[in-house]
Amino acid sequence: MGGRTPAEVAGIKVEGGEQMADSHSERLERQKRLTRTKLSSLRWRVIATVALVAMVGIAFGVYAYRTYQIPNSIPCVRPAGGFLIIASSKGYNESVDHGVPQTHWPVINVQLGQTVNMVVCNTDIQAHGFQIAHYFDSTTNVVRPNQSQRFSFSANQVGTFQIYSGIFDSLEAFEQSGQLIVSS
Repeated sequence: MGGRTPAEVAGIKVEGGEQMADSHSERLERQKRLTRTKLSSLRWRVIATVALVAMVGIAFGVYAYRTYQIPNSIPCVRPAGGFLIIASSKGYNESVDHGVPQTHWPVINVQLGQTVNMVVCNTDIQAHGFQIAHYFDSTTNVVRPNQSQRFSFSANQVGTFQIYSGIFDSLEAFEQSGQLIVSS
């Protein structure tokens, strides 16, 4: 019984040597106070938890915005005499709609010795990689959402070179089949 007398366990008060049964209303009142105290404590715990989750969500949102919403410093337009590649939710230049991965898309044809200028513009909500075998395959180029990057190089070798994404993303299968064809 944990140090309590049988009278206390039965809900009987002992005052001045007399035993008096607690009235039903007194017991109900004690239970109500205890319940209110527990509910109040629970309410504050829930409020604190919701506030903590909200603060973490806001902090993550600010981090994500600053990390991925970089304003374009390069316009998303085709450079004069060059090429524009749009990385979107449909791959490079909508490669999903062009039969990729069974066919090659996009296909860029240039002449040996030509200076190749291209802008890669990401209109998707996720980052996309951009690589060209032989020309841009020693480092991984990442184009973040709402960002554009300019690439320029001299087509110095005849051949067919793969254009692909160098990072894992949800459209990776549709960003592996582009080609740069350098003719003499």
